[in-house]
Amino acid sequence: MLAYTLKRLAAAVPVMLIVAIITFTLMHVGSVDPASRIAGELATPAEVERIRVAMGLDKPLLHQFFGWLGNVVSGDFGTSILNKTPVLDLVGQRIEPTLSITLFTIVFAVALAVPMGVLAAWNAGTWIDHLIMALAVVAFSMPVFLVGYLMIYQFSIELRWLPVQGYKPIAGGLGPYLRHLVLPVASLGLVFLALIARMTRATMLEVLNQDYIRTARAKGLGNTRILVLHALKNAANPIVTTIGFGIAALIGGVVVTETVFAIPGIGRLTIDAVIRRDFPVIQGVILIFSAAYVLINLAIDLSYAIFDPRIRY
Repeated sequence: MLAYTLKRLAAAVPVMLIVAIITFTLMHVGSVDPASRIAGELATPAEVERIRVAMGLDKPLLHQFFGWLGNVVSGDFGTSILNKTPVLDLVGQRIEPTLSITLFTIVFAVALAVPMGVLAAWNAGTWIDHLIMALAVVAFSMPVFLVGYLMIYQFSIELRWLPVQGYKPIAGGLGPYLRHLVLPVASLGLVFLALIARMTRATMLEVLNQDYIRTARAKGLGNTRILVLHALKNAANPIVTTIGFGIAALIGGVVVTETVFAIPGIGRLTIDAVIRRDFPVIQGVILIFSAAYVLINLAIDLSYAIFDPRIRY
């Protein structure tokens, strides 16, 4: 297991290096000069050139890249052009809402989707199966922002059960914190839920037709034991893979959700940075999101060895 883990960790290093190269290159092939952005519209050419020299932008691109990469490795992601604040400080100020939405969405979707997929597979061809799959198709077909606006209209404006927008930190009380997360998590989780439910059903149908499942039934094992201990465990790897891919989609969905519900998270920070062309913030957020996704994929790869010990060898 240790050798397998080290091998997966080693494979993640070149991925992050490629992401760093692409991120750095994209920020330097645009038509906007970072030095001009920092200096402002009223700056003279001499002032712009002075800032360019101070930032090292007059040096060869390769030299700039290794200098920037060295700073990133040491934990320095640069300073925001507009806020004059270190990028990591800005991310730290916005990380709680984004993490809260992401974690609650994963728990909400997985907790509902896996039982729904198992139930649909166990009752394949019946009205239960058709109903669950119809709901999954509808949920998967609706854009996140549309679901968000519909929920705001119904539960916030019409029924007045939940707040329309905004976010309350957990330090301000558990009740307000959870009330402000219900709509964002529900609107973002529906698409994720539908994806996992459909994959769970398809994988479980394949496993339930295997000989060892028929043998377990012939031995008189209960349905719950067959489904959980035999079928679901052997169907776990494709389901976990789908959950991993869904988490990648969540990263993009969080940006939309935070915009719809006016939540001051990393998604909103990214949108503001792109609109204002705040290059250090864009680079830092892309790298952080990429690192998170690589770590998630690493965790998924390691989970394969838990569900199927043959993978270790």
